[in-house]
Amino acid sequence: MAHFDEDARYLVDVHIVHGFCQIDDGNLAKLERKAAAYGNIMLHAASVEPTWDVSGVHHAKMMILFRYDDMAQIVIHTANMTSQDWNDTRNMIWCSPWLPRLVQPPPGCQAYAEPAAAVGLAFQADLMEYLRAYNECAGTLGTLPGRLGAYDFSAVRAALVASVPGRYRVNGPRRGRWGLLGLAQQLCRVEVAPGDSDVVVQVPSIATLGSKDTWLKGCLHAALAATATAREHVPGAPEPSLKILFPTADDIRRSVGGYGAGAGILTTLSTPQHTKQLAYLRPLLHRWGAGILDSQASAHGDAARPWTGLGRRPICHAKTYVRRAQGGNIEWALMTSADLSRQAWGHPPSGARGKMYLPSWELGVLIWPSMFGRNAQMAATTNADLPSQSGPGSPDVLVGVRLPYTTPLCPYEADDIPWIASRDYDKPDCLGQWWRGRS
Repeated sequence: MAHFDEDARYLVDVHIVHGFCQIDDGNLAKLERKAAAYGNIMLHAASVEPTWDVSGVHHAKMMILFRYDDMAQIVIHTANMTSQDWNDTRNMIWCSPWLPRLVQPPPGCQAYAEPAAAVGLAFQADLMEYLRAYNECAGTLGTLPGRLGAYDFSAVRAALVASVPGRYRVNGPRRGRWGLLGLAQQLCRVEVAPGDSDVVVQVPSIATLGSKDTWLKGCLHAALAATATAREHVPGAPEPSLKILFPTADDIRRSVGGYGAGAGILTTLSTPQHTKQLAYLRPLLHRWGAGILDSQASAHGDAARPWTGLGRRPICHAKTYVRRAQGGNIEWALMTSADLSRQAWGHPPSGARGKMYLPSWELGVLIWPSMFGRNAQMAATTNADLPSQSGPGSPDVLVGVRLPYTTPLCPYEADDIPWIASRDYDKPDCLGQWWRGRS
């Protein structure tokens, strides 16, 4: 609230949707105390569903802004609403253009004549359906979904990928549109090039996935491999390899905040089941730009003294899923709140007629080249606003995707293990401090 202009701070209606659903939750009490200082803040609790092993969470991050001149904007981001996330960690944000009010709103979800505009209309329809789900669960948002129907989304170039708590059919005309089911449906609209490709999954949290890779390969990887080509059953449809970026203890030790910054970077090796999980994950695991860090340190003789500042960078809280073609072009990119977990993407159905179970709220945006033009390409850019490409073979439109990691990717070495916040680490970090594990 302090970032509002002081003349508007107490005048603008601010609605906050949160996931603190337990009356005895200390976070809820803290939020209510802070909101009470303003007469223009209204709090709304999102309904979440418990699962057999862990409670679902409201994990989506979004702002919907209405401006005084009848313009609206959708902002979807990966940072929690905390100063630490916004100031001290790497996150990502997607902003729609400012959306004007329609002179005459189209009835229902009729498609625009221009194919490009239809992308925005589909985004609008999915967003309104997502917001209606809050009302169905807890009557949280009132007239907001209908209010957005009065705005022109034709300039939006993105698809919505979200998770809504519930149980959903896996097959048939009434199949679910959320979680992995919705992701696969969106990816079935994307044409990909033949040949080798990979999907890079970069997350700050890896949950309990199971002692076998059944969910990882049979559910997540299968959804990430969906394409328009595969949908049409073309022989030789490409199957991308899977790579996972997750920090080692050394990556956290070298980060700007040292070990303390890794308190929210979560995975575990606390049980035999997790040890088996690490065994099938290890061949897929890659570090956060470790090759660059090590080469910098070695060149300056500072491999044992990370606090000199070489290679220090903020930890990454963003979650990205990116498919890359041979040669490095990006075939699609997803920025989302969803970590690598069954709670975020959906528990697999049990039995042939079973339903996928989703306990959590998640939200993200998916983009691919054809959204921006017939001869468009997407390329990664790090520490720069725009990618650089020139020459006779350049595309008509080159879209830069800002990624929070560097390439080429660096696989885990034989003695690398993921950062585990519950373990002790005696090697000093960049601040000269040690770490005593936290459960």
